[in-house]
Amino acid sequence: MALQRGVAFGRPKAMVTEEFKNAYNRWKSGEITACKCYAGNWSKKDDVL
Repeated sequence: MALQRGVAFGRPKAMVTEEFKNAYNRWKSGEITACKCYAGNWSKKDDVL
């Protein structure tokens, strides 16, 4: 019944910010390490849809 009404289940999806995309691209190009990439503020619980 809930699925028929469109009720969402599970954890909300994480929002991907421009800041995260920039850090990811810098990591992929070898400009920064993965640890420095992860040290950003984009892993907060508040950043969800």
